Amino acid sequence: MEEISETAKAYYANLSGKQKRLTTDTFQAIDANGDGKISFNEYAQYLKQKGFKILSSPDFFRKLDKDGNGALDFDEFITVHYICSSKRVYFCDECRVFLDGVYFTCVQCFNGPGNTYDLCCACYRDKDVNHHKDALFLDNYTLLQAKRQQNKDQDKNEGASEAFKLATAGIETTSTLSAYAAKSFASNKSAVQMKGHEVDALLKWKDNLDEPTNCLLCSWNFVPHNSTSSDLKADINSSPCQWVGITCDESGHVIRIDLSFSGLRGTLQFFNFSSFPNLISLDLSHNFLHGSIPPTSVTFQAHVSRLGC
Repeated sequence: MEEISETAKAYYANLSGKQKRLTTDTFQAIDANGDGKISFNEYAQYLKQKGFKILSSPDFFRKLDKDGNGALDFDEFITVHYICSSKRVYFCDECRVFLDGVYFTCVQCFNGPGNTYDLCCACYRDKDVNHHKDALFLDNYTLLQAKRQQNKDQDKNEGASEAFKLATAGIETTSTLSAYAAKSFASNKSAVQMKGHEVDALLKWKDNLDEPTNCLLCSWNFVPHNSTSSDLKADINSSPCQWVGITCDESGHVIRIDLSFSGLRGTLQFFNFSSFPNLISLDLSHNFLHGSIPPTSVTFQAHVSRLGC
């Protein structure tokens, strides 16, 4: 807990006078009996109110209680305040230990639309990993530098070789890792572009359905990517995986569309079947769709296991 405690103190030292007073006010509000210390019961109640029940255990409290006197003084409370304010709550996805220092994260999952996959140093060192075989892991510090290097080299498509070089010095050769890293980030960029095509296709079809039935798909909204790169058209904030009737695989590609009994009115004329190479099930039955299925759906139907229109 030493590293995260020092981080919290550094943040606190750079707060404005007003922010420091608010932190003090919070400490005093939690200290219900006014004895200048926060007991375990006071701590647990505060964590539960803040939505961090998972951290309200006696074991975690003892880790925060550096002097071991059974209570948290103000300096120890600063760590709690930092964790709650920053929501820095990460656990090893294998042994479930709280990640209070350096940890390793799967680059592919970090770049994907789902949850990250994080490991403590012990699990990564001992190769106690139940994850996909091609996973590339970097520690949290090196990953930050790798992403910065990736942004700098994005136009050149060179990846983040120097950052990855730091990550694996003495473990793998620089040339092997750099090639793997560049391939990983390049494939992720390609995947994002493909997901952008899926988003575009779904929204185009929605916009061409008869009014007012397309309002049934109100969750189908696109949030423009905030990057300066014009060809990355989708990010995790605009993922169709969160839309009504859409199911995605682990990589964020649309694999099922189920809008049966939705009262939709219109045609399939503007539904671009070729934009969904991973789709295995499409159910639009019991709606008010009319007209013929576009010729582009012939190849599509060959790899779909369920088609209901």
